[in-house]
Amino acid sequence: MILLERFTVRLYIITSCVQYMFIFVHFTVFVTTSAFTIPTTTTTSRCTSCSWQTSYSHQESNNKVYHEAHNNQLQQINSQSQSQPQLSPRTKSLEHVAIICDGNSRWAANAAPSPSSSSTTTSNTLHGHARGASRVISLLKYIHENYSDTIHYVTLYGFSSENWSRPPHEIRDIWKVMEETAQSVKEWVQEEYLTVKILGDLSDFRIPYSLRQTLLALVEGGTTTTTTTHTQNPSKEEESNKKTLTLCLAINYGGRNDILNATRKIAEMVERGEITSKDIHNDSDVMDKLLCTAGVPDPDLVIRTGGEQRLSNFLIWNIAYSELYFTPILWPDFDENQFELALDCYYGRDRRYGGRRHANAQ
Repeated sequence: MILLERFTVRLYIITSCVQYMFIFVHFTVFVTTSAFTIPTTTTTSRCTSCSWQTSYSHQESNNKVYHEAHNNQLQQINSQSQSQPQLSPRTKSLEHVAIICDGNSRWAANAAPSPSSSSTTTSNTLHGHARGASRVISLLKYIHENYSDTIHYVTLYGFSSENWSRPPHEIRDIWKVMEETAQSVKEWVQEEYLTVKILGDLSDFRIPYSLRQTLLALVEGGTTTTTTTHTQNPSKEEESNKKTLTLCLAINYGGRNDILNATRKIAEMVERGEITSKDIHNDSDVMDKLLCTAGVPDPDLVIRTGGEQRLSNFLIWNIAYSELYFTPILWPDFDENQFELALDCYYGRDRRYGGRRHANAQ
């Protein structure tokens, strides 16, 4: 009995040691792999009507590995966009393109610091928004020069009503870049007879007074018939013929706020007896006329850069039947090739508006 008890005790001790060793080995492997692995989340961005598909990763840390991966991703998508044949004839109407310009801050976080700035977060954010503004100008000029006969409206989501929750220094950076950009394009807007329309609440006192004045001057400058560079004033007919692009800037804008404000106006009109409840129906344009987008057709194509796949309170009344295009490309990297890729995707879509392609289809 004594020998049996001793054997049992020894067996228990050996078994326990083996279990602890097994636990220790697993713990060591876990710690080792975790210490040298960058956490990533793989997302897939796919246009259901196009043949290309891209996998990309969002890394939370700002590091060289992410920056190199992002550059490789851009090269891959660029090569695909250049080699991909046109998907379908560009015959369907494309009058209005709306863009959610997302990704400036993420681009800045993974880019080298600007030579004229320090490596602080504030200056890096400013650098990102400045590069985003440069992209706005270059893309607008590209659209105006190459699609003046088709694309007549471009709407850009510059600052949402929810963006006030961002850090104060970033908001100041956005205002600074926006004002400088508006000043720099004013002459071009006048020379090319562009029309500028502001969507949103520009009367908000939190928006710097100088920026508000600059934007209002841009709106007025876009509709003026004279500029310092013209030797003679064009006729009204010539001006109307040349005004082929309307630029809508959504600043301090929120889709829900726009709907609420229009609904409030409708209620006031009913109280005054100007309209009745029967005048408000799906086929009426009562709501459309009271939104800040009045006079602007609904977007045909909505583009969102930066990899997120949501609308973020952008034109939610207007885009009920818009085609949506999401891309992982950050806004400062969304060049003319990326825009052409978005157009290829759009022209490959089948827009039926709830109906069928053929009247006798089952």
